[in-house]
Amino acid sequence: VINRSYKVLLFNSSLLQWLDIFSISDVPVIGSDLFSLFPFFSTNLREGYESVWRSGEVLVSDEEYRPAGREFHVEIRIIPILIDGKVEKIVTILRDVTEKKKTEQSLLNLNRMLEEEVKIRTRELEETILELDSFSYTVSHDLRAPIRAIDGFSYILSMKADSGKIDEFKYYFEKIHDNVRQMDRLIDDLLNFSRMSKHPINCSLIDMRSLVSEVVSELSALHWGTHFDITIGDLPPAEGDPTLIRQVFINLISNAMKFSQNQPSPAISIGYLNTDGKGEYTVQDNGIGFDMQYADKIFEVFMRLHLSEE
Repeated sequence: VINRSYKVLLFNSSLLQWLDIFSISDVPVIGSDLFSLFPFFSTNLREGYESVWRSGEVLVSDEEYRPAGREFHVEIRIIPILIDGKVEKIVTILRDVTEKKKTEQSLLNLNRMLEEEVKIRTRELEETILELDSFSYTVSHDLRAPIRAIDGFSYILSMKADSGKIDEFKYYFEKIHDNVRQMDRLIDDLLNFSRMSKHPINCSLIDMRSLVSEVVSELSALHWGTHFDITIGDLPPAEGDPTLIRQVFINLISNAMKFSQNQPSPAISIGYLNTDGKGEYTVQDNGIGFDMQYADKIFEVFMRLHLSEE
């Protein structure tokens, strides 16, 4: 307890323990100036005492001290004693809240960790949604090709039902069978693709020319009414997942055929470029092309530049 001159009038035995912590000993507490007793009190705290004398309102302050290198958090309550409406004395209560502060800091750190974890999980969820979009697109884009072929060959068979041409019937049945098998392979590939995030990619050395030749042969059978002038250049082997690389070429070459088939002489060239030691496999066609200002859109999921009728 202090008077208006900041002289200590009364203290309890706990204060002596605090003085030991702050290496203040052999000091006559009674009659001592408060700020001489605690010279480390901050300027803000000293100003706080002045405000309590003026306002008569309780003030609570948190202070951090480091006696002998030890982190020490103190809650200081400055409580006025009023006589006839005037502040005559002040009671100062000091509480060690170091453990409380450490707990609060631990909770704060935990919350930050949780927030970061939520951000990471949110990013992973967004990536998963994008993968699902791509998966849905692949299903709609790639499974339709063999279905359309089966539908087309079945229609031709129905038109020729009375012709008695057994050889033609065998040819179309073989094509239907080939497309069913192709669709079965696609479904297996899609299932493998859906599990890709849980398993490592199976990389191996790929004979690129052989792979591309197989894809061209399969896709040409789907466009049996159109003759494509297809050139396959020198394609060196590459490291990659054969199933996924195969699907890339199916997508690129099928698009090249799709968008060049109405040209007078549709031409497709599959080649390889080596620029400054960096290799690129290329698929080019003389189809309708697209305006480069839309290049950032054309490979987005479900985006297209041609009309649905086309």
